[in-house]
Amino acid sequence: MKTPARKGFTLVELLAVLAIIGIIMIVGIPAMHNFSRSSALGAATRQFADSISLARTHALVNNVDVFVIVGNNITNAAFATNYIYSSYGVAVSAVTNYALTGVDPLSQITYIDQIRFLPTGAVFMDSVVNVSSQRVTFPSSTGPTNMLWYVKFTRDGQLEAPGVPKFFIVSGTVTGATPATLKPMITAAGTNEIAINPLIGKPLITRF
Repeated sequence: MKTPARKGFTLVELLAVLAIIGIIMIVGIPAMHNFSRSSALGAATRQFADSISLARTHALVNNVDVFVIVGNNITNAAFATNYIYSSYGVAVSAVTNYALTGVDPLSQITYIDQIRFLPTGAVFMDSVVNVSSQRVTFPSSTGPTNMLWYVKFTRDGQLEAPGVPKFFIVSGTVTGATPATLKPMITAAGTNEIAINPLIGKPLITRF
């Protein structure tokens, strides 16, 4: 007498499969989150470094002074939440003979492209090294005006800075109830430093 063929799975087999799936999800989901954060940090760092290189190229090609301006200190409530510590722009000055006229070149700027945002999950740290700050219009040429970080490339492509400028980008978000209290909050380990070589104007990336 033949034993009838078994169809389907036993309860024990189904429970074993569900247990394996549960383990994979427990292990895999945090790994995916960490990968996403790491990917955002890397993309943000490359994006900002590329923008610095393009700013220097624009200065050389067009014989103009170019400024890379970071939205780090925006007090206007209409812009602060979306822009602070997560945006930057590249601008040129309309002032040509400021050495003779004494007119501040940052008082008359035009952004050569749209304001750029770091990928979601990455923000600028609230500290820099050898980076100047001055009141400047942001995120448009007409305002509002805030005290912001900037670096300048002269029309011959030289970096005008007191030393080696350094920016820091981390995995994180911006938190705070008001524009005055908005600060970057780190959500994962790892910091990327973008330093600009003062001799050749090239951004150099260091990962910590």
